[in-house]
Amino acid sequence: IKETAPGNGITSSGDVTVKVKVSEDKKAGTLKVDSVTYSKGTDEAAFTNAYKAASTDATLKVAKTMSGRDFQTGDAFEFKLYNGTGNSIVQTAIDTKSTDATSGSTDTVSFDKITYTAAGEYDYTIKETAPGNGITSSGDVTVKVKVSEDKKTGTLKVDSVTYSKGTDAAAFTNAYKAASTDATLKV
Repeated sequence: IKETAPGNGITSSGDVTVKVKVSEDKKAGTLKVDSVTYSKGTDEAAFTNAYKAASTDATLKVAKTMSGRDFQTGDAFEFKLYNGTGNSIVQTAIDTKSTDATSGSTDTVSFDKITYTAAGEYDYTIKETAPGNGITSSGDVTVKVKVSEDKKTGTLKVDSVTYSKGTDAAAFTNAYKAASTDATLKV
């Protein structure tokens, strides 16, 4: 016996084999069912279905802005994505600028997609490694991803990605200030 899987996150438990033992009463000219056995189930074919919603994914992004000067060749900015507590690294993305001084002051970087297999709220922290060389960091950005489940379609979906700084991406604004220096003047 074959069950057609209904879909929408519901899977079939596989086929059930039925064995029917029949004997013949030659004197009476009749057939008699002696036994019926099922590969799954005792008194009837047993089908056990499982439900699991299809996964979904999200890609977290960083929007980088520089004030005080444009990006320059050799500028390198590294961002790390941590789970909510900030104690273990989920993944690292490196945003390296290889541009000249006229290339502007904004850019974006994306982390690899994150796959979700259950509904819920997921918290992350994006941290920028301090760039140095007169460039200040703007602090960490927290991210909340909300995932819901549609049991009618058997799917998960990302309802929202909310950044503590920024709308469509984690906003990191760095400021450049040249280091001061001392000079001795002779009269």
